This record gives sequence, structure tokens and C-alpha cells, in this order.
Amino acid sequence: MHSHFVPGQSTQRNTMASTSSPVPGANLSEFTIENHSAVVELRRLLHQHPEVGLELPNTARIIEGELDRFGIRHGRCTDNGIVGLIEGSEPGPVVMLRADMDALPVTEATGHEYVSKSPGSMHACGHDTHMAMQVGAIARLAQEGIPRGTLKLVFQPGEEGHHGAEKMIAAGVLDNPNVDVAYGQHIWSGEPLGKILVESGPVMA
Repeated sequence: MHSHFVPGQSTQRNTMASTSSPVPGANLSEFTIENHSAVVELRRLLHQHPEVGLELPNTARIIEGELDRFGIRHGRCTDNGIVGLIEGSEPGPVVMLRADMDALPVTEATGHEYVSKSPGSMHACGHDTHMAMQVGAIARLAQEGIPRGTLKLVFQPGEEGHHGAEKMIAAGVLDNPNVDVAYGQHIWSGEPLGKILVESGPVMA
């Protein structure tokens, strides 16, 4: 188990638009429309191959492939936790974005064409969506860059009762560089599409 963030390499997977030709200031709505189908495709791929707990080797490989595609320096923190970095041209705050990775030990009976292919495991709490959304944000951030500070992009295993956050913190996820503020995300079916709710302090923790 790694004790600190160590940049690494992984296989690539072609999904979202290439970032080889950055377009600073490009319209966000146009970017979202252009990449919507790729985010949905990634979410469905992750949904079909759920993994439970702390051992998520296939999920980790998929995420690392996306980070490789966008040229994001990354490494492991714990066996299957992933940390990527986007650094600005000037010093500034270190902001952490975190998405959970693990599924639940339940059998899916939805009948969707992208139904889980792993009997007894299902992304029933939205973590497939959280990962895909964060990768979509990374695609934009990698294209635009950030003017100052550092973005620490964290993908955390073991959120569903396996103490994944505690293990990553103990392994140094908040260090090198030290995190100033952290944001998690969670989908919620009770709110309309396109609405974002933000609250100071712990939420759903």
C-alpha cells in the first residue's frame, strides 16, 4: 500500500474529446453538449462492471486510462485509490475534488441494456455517475487549464462502509500538496436536472 501520492502510468481508453488543441474560454454549454454522450458511455461502462469495497482493480484501470488520455499526472494512494493533479501557472490554494468508486453488494434487476454484468454487485448509489461526472469535469479542466493553485483529483474506493476515506487520509491523500478545501458530489433524484446544491461544512457524511 502506497504511503504517499506517487505519479504512475496506466493503459489508455478513448472516450471524450481530445485536449490536444486547447480552446481557452470556449463556451461551457457547447463543451457539455459535445461530451455528453461520452460521459454517459463511461458511466454505463462503469455501471456494467461494478466492484465492491476496497479492491477495485478494473475500475481503477478505467479511471487511470481516462486520466492518461487527458495528460493528467496521477498515481495510487492506497491500493486502488487514485490521485491526479492539475497545476496552475501561479501559486494558489489546493482544491480537492473527490468521487467515490465502489458499488454495493446487491443484485440488479432493472432490465437496462447496460445492466450489471457482475452478479451480486451493482452501482445502486450513483458512484458510477460520480466518477463519470468527475471525468467530464477533468476533460474541461485539462483543456482550459487553471490560472493559479492546484486541483487534486481524487477517486476513492471503499466509501460504502469500508473506511476508504480514512485509509486514504492515513496514506497521505491530503498532503503533498496540502489540501485547503475539498468538495465531494452526490446525485440526488429528488432535485431537478441541472440544479446544483451547495452547503458549507459536512454533507451526507
